[in-house]
Amino acid sequence: MLLRILAALVLMVVAGVATPAWVACACSCAALDTDQAMRNASAVFDGTVKATSRPTTGLSAEQIEYTIAVSRVYQGSVPAEVVVRSYASSSSCGAELTGQVTVFAQGPTDSLRTNLCSAPATIDRSLLGAGQPPTSAPPMPEPLTTTYFGDGPLIMGILAGLLVPTGIAIWIVRRARQ
Repeated sequence: MLLRILAALVLMVVAGVATPAWVACACSCAALDTDQAMRNASAVFDGTVKATSRPTTGLSAEQIEYTIAVSRVYQGSVPAEVVVRSYASSSSCGAELTGQVTVFAQGPTDSLRTNLCSAPATIDRSLLGAGQPPTSAPPMPEPLTTTYFGDGPLIMGILAGLLVPTGIAIWIVRRARQ
């Protein structure tokens, strides 16, 4: 009987170890100068962050939306108000945008994204030029409603990590009583 209980405990530990876990990663970027950052960007602009969505899942790869009132455009065609997305955590290279910002973004205007690796460490403003005012604003994109991973894998991992070992332990204990 004691041997079967120990076997059940070992199986629970093995199942817990075998359950998929999220991989922790750290952001690592090559240093860019202003010229390189501009070549990589589809839009470069100054603005003020007006609103920020809040993360809901706690995953570092979840995206946050920054609504920015654009004051000056140095590259690309950017409306007076734009939404820029970035990952929620700096460990996923997410950029935290607050207050007055100069954004180096990639993608189409209705789906701009940025990260810690997009901008130079020090901006040489002389390379940005004089810039121009933002374009007249097209309709704002719909708010982001899903996360990068969604909640499915996380919930399934938790359930598998809890229910499978519990089920195995119950099965072994019942067999031991027979």
